[in-house]
Amino acid sequence: MSRIGVTAVVSGVLALVGVEFYGIYSIRHMLDTRLTQIESRIESVRAAGAVLPSQVVAPAGKTAPDAAKAPVAAKANTARATAGTAHIVLDPKVAAKIQKLLPAKTNLNEASKGFKNETQFIEAVYVSKDLGIPFARLKARITGDHPISLETAIRDLRPDLSKAKAKAEVEKGQRQATATARLGKSASV
Repeated sequence: MSRIGVTAVVSGVLALVGVEFYGIYSIRHMLDTRLTQIESRIESVRAAGAVLPSQVVAPAGKTAPDAAKAPVAAKANTARATAGTAHIVLDPKVAAKIQKLLPAKTNLNEASKGFKNETQFIEAVYVSKDLGIPFARLKARITGDHPISLETAIRDLRPDLSKAKAKAEVEKGQRQATATARLGKSASV
């Protein structure tokens, strides 16, 4: 076979491989998009059926005899994972702020399950909102069976971001989480 023939064959093979690679990338992107939609719908269905105890408010003037003791107990449990339920108890001010950042009808108890602490949870919420990453997908990566760091999860879910940008977003999320967590601590003093 002549040199030109070999070049033509090699060029054809490379073109075919390039088309196959692009096709696989397109299919992966389409599947990721569909998975995001499905996870969002599942999360909204779960949230629709659940009522948060922190959202149930007693009418003004009608308090139970032990109601005066309840805020003290709530403050003592704030930001600590509760034994057996594996969710984080948030201060009401913090919970209200975080609820606004999550998809409508999201159950905070369900959303916070699996996180190590209040700060990690709040940080993930902020990063999710800031980068437009569905919270359910981000949570699955950092609290799932094989948890990874928040920065790695960002890079997996947003491959268009550089490593430096992902790190900067994690640091921004940490600052936002710390500031938000202080809302609850200043209210409990």
